[in-house]
Amino acid sequence: MKGPFCGTDITTDEGFKKLTKRRVVISWVMVIIGILTLIISEYAKHTGVSMLSEKYQGIFSGMGAGLIGAALAQVVRFNKLLKDEAKLREARILATDERCNAINDKALKVALAVLIFAIYVFLIVGFFVEMSLTTVMMILLGVFFVAFLVANTIYSKRMKVCQYGR
Repeated sequence: MKGPFCGTDITTDEGFKKLTKRRVVISWVMVIIGILTLIISEYAKHTGVSMLSEKYQGIFSGMGAGLIGAALAQVVRFNKLLKDEAKLREARILATDERCNAINDKALKVALAVLIFAIYVFLIVGFFVEMSLTTVMMILLGVFFVAFLVANTIYSKRMKVCQYGR
C-alpha cells in the first residue's frame, strides 16, 4: 500500500490483520463523513441557508461523493485482503519494507514543503485581495507548526532521542 499513512512496523500477519480491520472501520467512517457532506450540501442548496453560489455547492457535493467512492473502494480492497491470507502477508511485507517507507517519508516531506509554501503564497496574496484569506492561512500555518512541535516533543520523549539540551 502506498501513501503517507500506510507504513507500519507490525511484524506479524495477525497484527497486520487487526490493522487492516481498523482501516476498514476508518474507511466506513470516511463514508459517513462523505454522506454528511452530501446531506449538508443538499440541505444548504434546498433551504437557501448557505450564501455559497451554486458552483461551490456543486463542489461540496462532489467532495462528498468523491469521499464516499474512495472510501468504499478502500473497504472493498481491505475486505479482499482479509479474505486471502497470501495477499494479506504480501501487503504486510510491502507495508513494512524500509525502502518503501523511506520513499514515502521523502515524498511526504516534499509534499509538506510545497503545501507550506503554497499556504505562505496565499497568505501574501491575501494581503492584497482578501484579508480573511490571510487570516485563514495564518491560522493554518500556526496549527501546523504547533501540531508539529507537540508531536515532535511527545515522540522525542517516548523514544528518548533528539532531546537537545536535556
